[in-house]
Amino acid sequence: MKKLILLTGILALLSSCGPTASGIAATVMAPPSLLLLAPSLIKDSIKEKINGETDYIDSSIGVFEYKNAKISQQNGIVIINGTLIYKSDPENTTQNVTLTIPCYDSEHNEIGNAVAKTRISKKGDPTPFRATIKSDKVRFCALEYGTITGE
Repeated sequence: MKKLILLTGILALLSSCGPTASGIAATVMAPPSLLLLAPSLIKDSIKEKINGETDYIDSSIGVFEYKNAKISQQNGIVIINGTLIYKSDPENTTQNVTLTIPCYDSEHNEIGNAVAKTRISKKGDPTPFRATIKSDKVRFCALEYGTITGE
């Protein structure tokens, strides 16, 4: 509880410091559905499920829903698992897609993208994805800023 009060106080202080600090505060205060924090920064009690929210990515090849995104880290590789659901027309579309998720360090600098390749076959069918990035500097990844392209 003390940490929450301290964090709230720091964010309130930063929010009045100008556009750069308030931008950082807004990023830190984003709802859990928007950011996936690297497990090394998360207490064990909330490590199991970081993001269970549903959200959407609107891409040039259609709208995709993502669900149940979870992040883990093994041997310097950050892994984001979840489910994609194709929501646009046509009903039957079989194509390979690439999901690119930007990832950031502790100073909010983008350090690369976690990338997943998967095959979408039909509107409404859940398709699992596994995006990876090799880096021990990743502190969070922003799935809501992800892009999806078709091949």
